[in-house]
Amino acid sequence: MRSSILVLLPIVGLTACKVDNVLSGKGQDPEPFDTGSTYDPVDTSDSDVPVDDSGGTVVTTGDCESNSYAGHTITQIDECDAPSAHPAWELVEKFSDMTIGMTLSSPAFGKLADTNGNGHIDDGDQTYVVVAPYQGGVTAYNGTDGSILWHTTGTDIEQNAPAIGDLDGDGWPEVVVGGLYGSKAYRGDDGAVFWSGPGTDNTKAYCGAVSIADLDGDGDPEVLLGRQILSGQTGAELAEGAYGQGSSVNGEAPDSVAADIDLDGEQEVLVGNAAYDIDGNAVAHASGSDGYPAVGNFDSDPEAEIVVAASGSIMLLDTDYTTIWSVSTGGGYQGPPAIADFDGDGDPEIAVPNNTGVSVYEGDGTRVWTYTNTAGSMFDGVSAYDLDGDGDWEVLDNGASSLRILDGATGAVLASYAHATSQYSCGQEPVVADIDDDGAVEIGYGVYSTPGGFGILEDADDAFAPGLGYWNQDPFSITNINDDMTVPTYPDINWESYNSFRAGPPIDLLFPSKNLTVQLDDVCTDECAAGKITIWWSLGNDGGEDIPDDIDVAFWGVTSSGDVLLGSTTYAGNKPAGWLNDSVETELTGVPTPLYDVYVTIDGGNNSEASLIGECDETDNEARLGSALCE
Repeated sequence: MRSSILVLLPIVGLTACKVDNVLSGKGQDPEPFDTGSTYDPVDTSDSDVPVDDSGGTVVTTGDCESNSYAGHTITQIDECDAPSAHPAWELVEKFSDMTIGMTLSSPAFGKLADTNGNGHIDDGDQTYVVVAPYQGGVTAYNGTDGSILWHTTGTDIEQNAPAIGDLDGDGWPEVVVGGLYGSKAYRGDDGAVFWSGPGTDNTKAYCGAVSIADLDGDGDPEVLLGRQILSGQTGAELAEGAYGQGSSVNGEAPDSVAADIDLDGEQEVLVGNAAYDIDGNAVAHASGSDGYPAVGNFDSDPEAEIVVAASGSIMLLDTDYTTIWSVSTGGGYQGPPAIADFDGDGDPEIAVPNNTGVSVYEGDGTRVWTYTNTAGSMFDGVSAYDLDGDGDWEVLDNGASSLRILDGATGAVLASYAHATSQYSCGQEPVVADIDDDGAVEIGYGVYSTPGGFGILEDADDAFAPGLGYWNQDPFSITNINDDMTVPTYPDINWESYNSFRAGPPIDLLFPSKNLTVQLDDVCTDECAAGKITIWWSLGNDGGEDIPDDIDVAFWGVTSSGDVLLGSTTYAGNKPAGWLNDSVETELTGVPTPLYDVYVTIDGGNNSEASLIGECDETDNEARLGSALCE
């Protein structure tokens, strides 16, 4: 009995190892066995063999000694197309609302309502844009067409940037705003007031931000207003720190962040000169100035360092808030920093906005470049995103009169959009997400002008990279929020996977263009009685990017006692995009009988959690014969 689809190659000898397992398609760790040699394929030109993309169709063949199959082209998956490198972007307005009043904060993007009708919030629901202007009131807009879901009115003025998250654990998100005269949480689906709480303790609150985090991992998130910590369930103040509030402007514009900088399992509230626990105690503090914090790892130890943008200086602090380095910027306010690998060298850089533009610094404090624009009143707003998917982040800079996309390595202007003739620039950070589910991200920004409001930009040809459907708060760090807008109890450590802050996800990790596929081409069962079978299998790549990595391959048999690991090997060499490589002939010994089926898995099979290669489709990493053999 045989199967077929694709030049006779040396046999890879494998000694069998039986593993009892009642779970279909999953095996326990086997005892050590000889995995044989590594198959290193040689790229070949297109073959005259007809292309068969069926992936495991059984075809009866003849002699066991002549069952080898030549490599050939295969159809690539459209969804795996890699974004174009550095396209000629043209920023155009998707929608805006310049009637709501001066907006000195960033919008928030997130899921608010069950729009797909499945009874809960998930990544398939519509993304909404939440805006909280300076003079009060909050509005939630549909991210696809700009229609209004709900609008609130109120007298709470000097609003900070809003945040979105599930505060009470009921599966439905809330929207939180805070300002000088009070704070409020609203139900995400209809805008009903969830709670009212105290205002910030600073003299002015505009240009700051609210954030949400579960500081102690008890399942009940907290709300951060600078150095104040509020209950996410009631709005009551739980604690207040004694030092800074996360601002380079004395008594104004608080913007603290939460992170587990010492890896003790609980997050700290970080400001420019102190780290507070949930009770407001300073677990670390410095005698220096307050400033806007951001978190990343800039050395070889596993703990994070804190970037602080203070008035007239940039600092890098260790977890105990001792100064690693400090660089003078020559005066002027500095705004909330963004962290990403802007030049693609594998190490993070720091983008810091100021009152005349933005500068990028290496992790040792060396200034890389400065972009100067029309002077604003306080400081620009910056964020980071890999808009073309090439692995290098761009700097998004929202300034006094326009929003610009800057090359992260050089500061060159790649695209710009004039949004106001006269704006009070005060940290209206650009936020980035795919808010209309079209496969390309949009950019949201706030505008202080007369009358003022916000805008949503997109590329005229939808040439931006894909993205998440949310950017739920100003201090966004990817792992701080789940797809369903629940707040992680113990969030993954950002700097262990991404090492970024106020930055979007790496496109190649979350939206990969690689895609492995496998075919089981033929099985020879002439030696079943001796506990031996020979199989021919082919490894391919129907994605948009070549795959040079070694691939783990495992061979399984289905027996009466469950699925049994028959052997494994490693497939080395390049896997070109759009190509199915020459088949591999593998002999398996010690095969049990009866054998009801046989299958091959690559890179952990269809279990995405076991995969080592990021793929755009994790469900095509197994191929089955689909019939009994060795009966």
